[in-house]
Amino acid sequence: MLQQTDATWIKDPMKFSEEKNPIKIIKMIAFLFSNNASDIALWLLENTYKKHKKFKSLKNSKVLRFTQILCLKHFYNLKWIPNQKIKEHKFFYEKVFNSKYPEMNKFNESLELNPL
Repeated sequence: MLQQTDATWIKDPMKFSEEKNPIKIIKMIAFLFSNNASDIALWLLENTYKKHKKFKSLKNSKVLRFTQILCLKHFYNLKWIPNQKIKEHKFFYEKVFNSKYPEMNKFNESLELNPL
């Protein structure tokens, strides 16, 4: 995460969504989640997951798992805000990552998601 900066500049997300290398896209999404730009990260996920076949080529990579964890933590934090549609968060996560969403207490019980 960046510390002490007035702004963070990234490439145009519209052009970046055309990137052919899935690792570059996942790294950008992880960067966006880590620097409080989750709206752009989610938009980029929504617009690239089909083209990259749900990132299957990165299935066992640490950067993809890191991005999944950041996305899960973002959705977990949103659930405390009124009028959030938790079922839509679950549907989005499972659609994009082709992975099971940890429901109910599974998130809190996971040592990977809550190491302390």
